[in-house]
Amino acid sequence: MFTILKNLDRRIIFLFIALAVIITLKFPLNLSIITSKNAKTCINLIDTVNEGEAVIISFDYAASAAPELEPMAEGILYRLFQRKAKVIMMGFWDQGPGLADSTVKKVVELFEKNNPGQKLEYGKNYINIGYKAGGYTVIINMSKAIKEIFTSDKSGVPINTFPIMENVNSLKDIKMAFSLTGGNNGLLDIWLPFARQQYGLTIAGGCTSVSAPQFYQYMQSGQISALLDGFKTAAELLKGIEYKDPVSGQLKNLLNPKIQKISDAQSVIHLIIIGFIILANITYFYEKRNN
Repeated sequence: MFTILKNLDRRIIFLFIALAVIITLKFPLNLSIITSKNAKTCINLIDTVNEGEAVIISFDYAASAAPELEPMAEGILYRLFQRKAKVIMMGFWDQGPGLADSTVKKVVELFEKNNPGQKLEYGKNYINIGYKAGGYTVIINMSKAIKEIFTSDKSGVPINTFPIMENVNSLKDIKMAFSLTGGNNGLLDIWLPFARQQYGLTIAGGCTSVSAPQFYQYMQSGQISALLDGFKTAAELLKGIEYKDPVSGQLKNLLNPKIQKISDAQSVIHLIIIGFIILANITYFYEKRNN
């Protein structure tokens, strides 16, 4: 038996993973999702935003990272709309503002469905000021005059024509910024060292699971005020954000069946990998003892 395990073709492992994903997505397990400390910290941070205060969400990722980062953006946007904040979207990645448009469209539709009578207006409640090249130099200029570097929104409409930007002149007028980061040119190398360290702006954000370890030291030291580290925490964030159903009057959360199924599949895959790691170690110690 141990000889078979030792020489197991890696394609067998891939087959187990593939079957686990297919079966779990087809027949969801509806495993319990418990809101973690990181997700709660993010919600609590957003809840410090008062009505009318401006918050930046920087979409610093491409489509390849969207499966993990888009659910984070949805949760952050929805909570900010609940807080009646002024949401300013931008990006240091060229694909970011386009992804922001598709994300906010879904969130606005859901918010208005859950809150009959409340309408969110572009230019009043939220705005997309687009992509700007230049990295940290953009932050330096934003600390002086945002509307001088972002002279128009993503569609080219003059920035001064939007009510949301009336009292937003520099980073001093921004309550906090969220950077959803898929790699370089984002949270660690632009927003943290410049917006946070040089200009004192509260910084939070999200990252993919594979890059999360490099962010922890900054959160533990308080330099990053909140961190959503991967898809699992994104699912926890959505579960932690509640709203009153307009029909039943019951409290519900933003966790939808699609996110639940993916979370189930992720959990099952992790269990399978752990199982194979345990078998590999048992095989190793068995051979070591016999030799």
